Amino acid sequence: MAEFEVHLNDAAIYDMLNSMDGPVARMLDEISERAAAVARAKVPVRKPDLSPRRKRHRAGVSTSFPPGYTLVSIHSNVHWYQGLIYGGIAAVEEPTIFLEYPAEQMHREYPFMSTAFDSLEI
Repeated sequence: MAEFEVHLNDAAIYDMLNSMDGPVARMLDEISERAAAVARAKVPVRKPDLSPRRKRHRAGVSTSFPPGYTLVSIHSNVHWYQGLIYGGIAAVEEPTIFLEYPAEQMHREYPFMSTAFDSLEI
């Protein structure tokens, strides 16, 4: 039986795992985009209220974001921090937290981001 000696190049392994165009980056990008697509499909979108009574009552002052704001903010998020690669999905923070963990005036949760992560089979 022949004996083999294996030498690993730590720098080459690190580069393969963390490079922008390496296999791990491509995989994270693909997985992140799949999860973002699920989140976009699940996020509730508020219909605009165009009634004259509401406009007169609120006088154009609102603390809510425009309809579709959360939907268009959802994107895949592959980035590098201190030389290491990370992947995931991101959306605007306040509406996401409000929908995932609603305030008491909402009657149910709308878990679009957690559903997206749970949908991944790796």
